[in-house]
Amino acid sequence: MWRERADIHDDDYLIAVHIDTKNMNEILVCGKHDDVIDYVENKSRSLDVQVYDRDIGAFLFDLTNSGIQKCLRGYSPDKENPTTNYLYTVINSINEKKANKPNNIYLQKLWDYLERALEFTVNGVISDDFLERQRSITFSYNEPDPVKMLTFMFEKSTIFIHKDFLCSDTFEDYILTDFKVGNIVEYYIKVLYKDKLFPRRCDECGKLFIGRNSAFTVLCSDECREKRKVEYYNVYKEKANDEYEKIYNRVYHKWYVKYKRAKDKKLLTEEQISTWEIEFSDFKSKSYEMRKNARNGNSKEFTRWINNFENKMCTFWASLK
Repeated sequence: MWRERADIHDDDYLIAVHIDTKNMNEILVCGKHDDVIDYVENKSRSLDVQVYDRDIGAFLFDLTNSGIQKCLRGYSPDKENPTTNYLYTVINSINEKKANKPNNIYLQKLWDYLERALEFTVNGVISDDFLERQRSITFSYNEPDPVKMLTFMFEKSTIFIHKDFLCSDTFEDYILTDFKVGNIVEYYIKVLYKDKLFPRRCDECGKLFIGRNSAFTVLCSDECREKRKVEYYNVYKEKANDEYEKIYNRVYHKWYVKYKRAKDKKLLTEEQISTWEIEFSDFKSKSYEMRKNARNGNSKEFTRWINNFENKMCTFWASLK
């Protein structure tokens, strides 16, 4: 991750974001430069400014698999959303100026800045790799440390040091930039981690959202929690009514209890413990496939497998007497 002070800016457009971790929402404002400033400071809204009041994290998710790199080559964005639409407008505006004045050094430099500033979006901002790595990051005693995740996110990209903060008449802090949205992403992650909030993917519907833990399975809504509850109940009911499940569990518990008692009483040698654990591990690893095959009609194979294990256990325990 490199940092570079930006000495050149697009003065035509601005994007601004306010993050409210208390109410779990964000406000995104984008449009013509002066109109965005006017809205942020005075809530004065013109036709050339768009305002979106959304769930927290929406700005980050806008930049995930959005096709911004295709926009740089003149194509429309893959995913229609306020952030990519704004960047598409800025890209087209600068490209148009550059085409009208092909020898203008300032415009060429502005385009170079634009391409470099958006490099980090190549793989999507909140990628599956990001989410997986976030599960294992080490937190400091008081609050999560965002440095590791930001270093990973901007691994070979540049964060241009160009961001402004403005306070509206309602005392809402906004971070503003032109097309150097890496600044907002960096600020956003720091704000979230400070309040122990994390970008996550719902384990039920796959939607990205902001959750309150970084490691455990998370669900994004009451609807998904209710679906998961029903799924668990159906699995439980299926198992409870499954004769093959009952047979497996009965055999499993019978021999496990016998082994546990002998081990606790120190009646087994290390070699005997090792032999038993290998046999039992093999029994457990094959159980799912055997039960599945039995439900599909191959009950004889299941019965032979159970009887074979029972015989092995009887022989094992007989050898200890």
